[in-house]
Amino acid sequence: FEQAVARVREHLSQREATGESPVEQGRALPGEGEWTPRGREWASEADLLVRQALRLRRDQEQAAGEIDIPPVVSVSNFVSIVEDEETTAEQLHRPMPRRPSLAARRGTTFHAYLEEHFQRQPSLDLDGVFEDGDVDELDGVGELIDKFHASEWAGRSAHAVEVLVETKVAGQRVKGRIDAVFRNADGSWELVDWKTGRRPQGRDLEVKSLQLALYRLGWSQLTGAPLESIRASFFYVDAGVSVRPEPLASPEELEELFSARVELGTA
Repeated sequence: FEQAVARVREHLSQREATGESPVEQGRALPGEGEWTPRGREWASEADLLVRQALRLRRDQEQAAGEIDIPPVVSVSNFVSIVEDEETTAEQLHRPMPRRPSLAARRGTTFHAYLEEHFQRQPSLDLDGVFEDGDVDELDGVGELIDKFHASEWAGRSAHAVEVLVETKVAGQRVKGRIDAVFRNADGSWELVDWKTGRRPQGRDLEVKSLQLALYRLGWSQLTGAPLESIRASFFYVDAGVSVRPEPLASPEELEELFSARVELGTA
């Protein structure tokens, strides 16, 4: 009996080292030629149990490493997955409600004002934006509006605002909303995303520019316009600066970036 136990332990060690049993490797069980019929029967049962246990463990490890991405993600989620796929996947899988920050609420109000501005509708009543009527929370919005009116965009007429676009990248459906679309004199297009936060630099800007690349792809598919006829910009309102990252990622580069991050998360 002790001899049989020792050999099964040897067998277990081989399973841990290779992930396969001697039987799966096409070899006999350790010392099988010296075993009694009862010992061989017992070792075979042990081999079956260990094989099942290891298969279960592999399945659990694989499930733990999978990125659970919903069928449709937003453009911002796509960019976040490229930045940090595991954290973003966890947030998508278990979304936690968060109270909008003051900066986010100001940004929302400013975007609403611009939508009104380009649609030539009556002025937005800022006092009625928030249900609590706390106008103090709007501090800074007027300054953003003044900076916008001093920009290159204030005097232009938008072709469209708040345009919903959808595209597919590596089989993943991606939806987004373009803040404003302008038609240039030469017939080309300019997509603009209004930014009320800080202006990123270096690698941060490079990753953020994927948002514009997705908008460009979505607008091209929506209108049939060639990609090379579409430019895209971030307008950082507080700095009063338009940033046009070039070159924007191609459809092939978007697919490669996304696929690489998803595969890394499941490796």
